[in-house]
Amino acid sequence: MEPSEWDTMRERVGQGYQRRYGVAAPVHPNVAKETDAQLAEGYARIRGAQDRMQQALATENPRRSFL
Repeated sequence: MEPSEWDTMRERVGQGYQRRYGVAAPVHPNVAKETDAQLAEGYARIRGAQDRMQQALATENPRRSFL
């Protein structure tokens, strides 16, 4: 999921929380402080790590690789 979709997902999760518990989900105060640049940078680091892991698993014997 791309960072541009995170706010939509937060809203959906919040709606599910409200249906389940009958109250609005608490919003972390740092969410409002996040900038698009910060989100993109964090996402790039995570995506890069996932890509490196996928490459490592593709070259390793799957029986030896585990998490």
